[in-house]
Amino acid sequence: MTVELSAFGTYFAEGIELIEAKPFNMLDGADLVVHLFDSQKLTGVVLRSDGAHALVQIGEQWWRLERNQSGQVGRWLVRAKEGAEPSSTAHG
Repeated sequence: MTVELSAFGTYFAEGIELIEAKPFNMLDGADLVVHLFDSQKLTGVVLRSDGAHALVQIGEQWWRLERNQSGQVGRWLVRAKEGAEPSSTAHG
């Protein structure tokens, strides 16, 4: 399965809003494609997801995403960059 998102912006950074290209369930292990507005695209993988939150890897960086509960369905916000490796305590 491939998860496709479009980014409101020309770079992937904290606070950027992502929009689902089509409705999907963000599943652990799914391939991730983020389309940027400057015609670039980033590829990665969904490491963990519970429907409202996700941890994704793009290149060597890990990012926490949070589903926007107050706006349109299908929008995600980048909440934090994890760095080069997720912490072992992040597994809960």
